[in-house]
Amino acid sequence: MTKILLLTLALTAVCGTSQAATTVNAGSINNVTGPGSVDLTNIVYAVRFSPDGPQTVNGVTFATDSLPPVGFSSSGPNLLGSWQTKPEFGATADDNALEEIYHDIRWTNQGVFPPEPNLTASMDVTPGQMYRLQVLIPGNIPENRIWDIQVEGTLVVDNITSLGVDTGSGPPPYSLNRGILYSYDFLAGDSTVNVALGQIGGAPFPGGPGTDANAIWSGITLATIVPEPSAAMLAGLAALGLLRRRR
Repeated sequence: MTKILLLTLALTAVCGTSQAATTVNAGSINNVTGPGSVDLTNIVYAVRFSPDGPQTVNGVTFATDSLPPVGFSSSGPNLLGSWQTKPEFGATADDNALEEIYHDIRWTNQGVFPPEPNLTASMDVTPGQMYRLQVLIPGNIPENRIWDIQVEGTLVVDNITSLGVDTGSGPPPYSLNRGILYSYDFLAGDSTVNVALGQIGGAPFPGGPGTDANAIWSGITLATIVPEPSAAMLAGLAALGLLRRRR
């Protein structure tokens, strides 16, 4: 352990650190290039942050946050339709619907004093059930927005950017054909899951030219996860089937 600590300190001294680098403590950050990039199975909640009406993607209807489904609530100080450039995912109806979802945002201005409140969402869940949370994040302009994601009071991502993961040398380049998705699987510990986006904790917001402290999101989904049978369970079922055939 001492050798590992000394090696870490040595590398830090030689290479330095970057406060802008994205740290994913739980879950994953993925690219979205069309409806197939978003898991829309076993959906409990699907909500878009938009002044417009619902949109349906792969048979799942995204309600608007102004008329949310029962059990869902959210807050965020600013709402904007048709933000910057609409992404281009393809020519199908599902492609077009997802483009519309990614084109609108709810956002918070945390570069002022006092800063505006975080973006938040709360959803009723069943304790003991596994869920998959997905946050749809637009990158509709080649800028560098940086903020944090918190789930149930835990910092799950520090310094995500609107263009994806910053490895320390800057975020990925802007692409008209790409959005961002944060995905997180969790076991519900109580009857409500709470999500927040903003300048919450971890490494300080790096600031500097070309950076923006304002968190944005276009949509959010929550789905149940059906556990796959374990190897032991499958072996037991096979043995039971063999026993029945012998009888």
